[in-house]
Amino acid sequence: MTADHGADVERLAARAAEFDEHAQRARNLADDLRAALDGPAPWGNDDIGRRFADQHADAAEQTVQRLTDLSAKLADMGSAFAKAARTYRATDGASADAADRIRHGLGEG
Repeated sequence: MTADHGADVERLAARAAEFDEHAQRARNLADDLRAALDGPAPWGNDDIGRRFADQHADAAEQTVQRLTDLSAKLADMGSAFAKAARTYRATDGASADAADRIRHGLGEG
């Protein structure tokens, strides 16, 4: 490969893999919250619990959705970074091969 022009491809590829872990953590949080909300009387059966649910149930549902969306976005971002690293490597390799062919064609190599 040719000299690096400022991209740390190996680091990009390594960090891309970490996004799967972050996505799974967000998914686990969403699943845990969903399980708690779907459980028996998550806010309580008494008057205070019902009033609390009236005030906070919608926000809790929104949080589940946001965590689910975050999980998907993190997974997509990791995939995009991994693809960028693969593309950079392929492009860099192809450029080096082309430069070698030109060098050999000119009798320099």
